[in-house]
Amino acid sequence: MEETRIICPACGQPFQADASKKQVFCVNCGTMIDRSAEIAALAGQPAAEALDPHFESVKEAFNEIRFPVIDKKTGQKGDRLVELWTTLIYHGNNSRSRWATQAATKDIGQFFKRKIWQDVLEKAGPDRTRLIIDELLDSAVVYLSACRDDSRYGSKLLGMVRMSSEAIVTKTASDICQNIIGFLLRIQKPGETDAIIHAIVMAFPRVFPAQRQVLADVMAELLTPEEQTTALTIVAQVAEQSRRS
Repeated sequence: MEETRIICPACGQPFQADASKKQVFCVNCGTMIDRSAEIAALAGQPAAEALDPHFESVKEAFNEIRFPVIDKKTGQKGDRLVELWTTLIYHGNNSRSRWATQAATKDIGQFFKRKIWQDVLEKAGPDRTRLIIDELLDSAVVYLSACRDDSRYGSKLLGMVRMSSEAIVTKTASDICQNIIGFLLRIQKPGETDAIIHAIVMAFPRVFPAQRQVLADVMAELLTPEEQTTALTIVAQVAEQSRRS
């Protein structure tokens, strides 16, 4: 396999990757880098021919469903995938009893089995996993950006006091570890658990690049060594699966 040196446009760090891959992930921050135009230029072909028509088609169809218009007057769109993250946070905070945990497992496991997603996921065929990995990562960035910027999330004392930026980062990392990663590892791995864990871990340094170490520090504090190892193994496996697709 021939490798090439790439400078990540998100974090600025260099890494080696398969020179033939059209999409690669930065090993430092997890950013997906589209090299289609670069590879096409080297081959003397138009960039458009380097794209995967089927994947681009199902991705477009998925995003039509993912981003519904919620205000016809302004054309403002919502993001249905953000519901998955808020559902996880809710259940992670509230699922203490056996019944509540079972309900949470069902809710999360059924998310992508809803009829609204099924047609496009069936059409995706062999691209289904790649599509979900990509879209979950993108939505995780959207969700964490909202945590960073939403005054309601970053406040205390009934909204009277605004938390410092450092406190917001720590709170976000704590929610990720306790109510998403830790919670998913404690229940019976419903639905797209591995892709969800991969997405939220890889999204953190993209939203908080200067505080990327905070998540690792909070993981060491709030998760058991076994949970940390399991989570990081999942992230590596999903990243490799995505690189090969």
